Amino acid sequence: MIVPPPAKISLLTTKGSIRMRVLLLTLSVLLTVSFCSLAGPPMTGTWTLADSPVELLESSTIPEGQTLTILAGVEVLVMENCRLDVRGQLIVLGSENTPVVFTSYTPGTDWWGIVIHGLNQDLTSTFEYAHIFNTIVGLTAIDGDVLVRSSKIQSNRSAIFLQEGSFGELRESTFSVTSSTSDAKTAYVFRSKIDAEDCTFNLTISNVTASPAGGAIQIYSSREGSRIVSCRISASSQSGANAIRLLNCDNNVTLNRTAVHTVRTGGFETVDCAAIYCSQSDLRTLDRMSIHMETDAGSMFGIYVTDGADVRLMNSIIAATNVGATSERYAAFVDPNSTVSSIHFEYVCVDNMQLDNDTDYFTKLDGSILEVDPLWTNPDLENYHLLLESPCIDAGSPTGEQDPDGSLPDLGAYVFEGLLVPDNNPEPVSSFELSHAWPNPFNAATHFSIHLQQRVQVQVRVLNVLGRTVTELADQQFDAGDHTFTWPAQGSQQMASGIYLLQVIADGNSHSQRLVLLK
Repeated sequence: MIVPPPAKISLLTTKGSIRMRVLLLTLSVLLTVSFCSLAGPPMTGTWTLADSPVELLESSTIPEGQTLTILAGVEVLVMENCRLDVRGQLIVLGSENTPVVFTSYTPGTDWWGIVIHGLNQDLTSTFEYAHIFNTIVGLTAIDGDVLVRSSKIQSNRSAIFLQEGSFGELRESTFSVTSSTSDAKTAYVFRSKIDAEDCTFNLTISNVTASPAGGAIQIYSSREGSRIVSCRISASSQSGANAIRLLNCDNNVTLNRTAVHTVRTGGFETVDCAAIYCSQSDLRTLDRMSIHMETDAGSMFGIYVTDGADVRLMNSIIAATNVGATSERYAAFVDPNSTVSSIHFEYVCVDNMQLDNDTDYFTKLDGSILEVDPLWTNPDLENYHLLLESPCIDAGSPTGEQDPDGSLPDLGAYVFEGLLVPDNNPEPVSSFELSHAWPNPFNAATHFSIHLQQRVQVQVRVLNVLGRTVTELADQQFDAGDHTFTWPAQGSQQMASGIYLLQVIADGNSHSQRLVLLK
């Protein structure tokens, strides 16, 4: 566990002559007048742009029962190894163009970070558009609640540390750690609750050859209701840091629609690593995950379970690229030397790796596993959206939640949204509606309709995967009301099996839909 340094070091000794005491007291007063290091800024009230930059030349405390508000544009400079203790409440209200910035007083040095103490108070410290840079541990909560929104936190040990009953609500924020220690963790959740949505967690470990003890996210004994949803998680190291480590989490963590990227470089064949590592954790469902692994040597696992862990993965993709000749890669790995653990796959795409390590404790739903290239848009740039011709589109569970367009779930973290660039007009589009094609997939013909609110020019066409028009069904004026179309039309040119895109343009607006022709 990371323990912050003492908040204050006394400058006066309790022993010695009166003359020495007077001399030390005089020096202390002179230092206070010269550098303002003992008095410092007021730790209650409001810091405005007129107060910036605010200098904290020693560890400082917001008292219990008090609130400090920091407004947009303020820069806070903190002395090396010092920290800001929050025993009351801290409210940081930056803006998109003028964030509140916390950084080190002396360039090239690190300050400790911000520590939130709950102290059984019903208070939430808030960070909106806050940039917290050059810290050892960016933000720590000890039995306290924090809200982080639209912020950036960078550290060399841990960006956010929730411990002993804390709750962290994280939204649309980026957390990054660059470290040379094997136990670094971007987000560390210890007996606490995390609720992260649309966040990015990056971990880079350099010059370390030991087995990884940390991860981009590590959760130990999470409180019920922890969620990681629609996030992006990456871990890169020579030793193969884990992207996610789940320890002693019994069905208390939801992982959904999240992209995970693990990179191991340096050729250390004796060190294993995993994208998701689970120990003593019963995770009933990991749903709609995109797991991408790169390794130049050694063993790498998509999901690794040990010490009685049980994991169920659904509607997901696990794929490896840029792999070395001596690497061993398993989508699922059950530790054979530990308490019985298990992994179950349903509707999972696996590419460029072995499905499992030949254990009786790996199971799968027959007929639901694809061992093909998922056709991500650009995995080298961590773009895991699906291309139009991806076999993972509409390949998910028929009993699970449908995609927004009413079709079967697409595998992976991102729903396929078509080829067309969305209309940049911010005004709501209500000139026409396009129904879902039915049936789809189809082997003879499919039917769809458009509903017009007024008489307009309508163009209806079908494109192939190259974006070329193969059929134009209409290009004319239509009256208000419902109009039904069939494709391919009876007696028309025979079309080859494959994926097509239906495009309807009316009154300057467009809608599209994916069509699958099977013969």
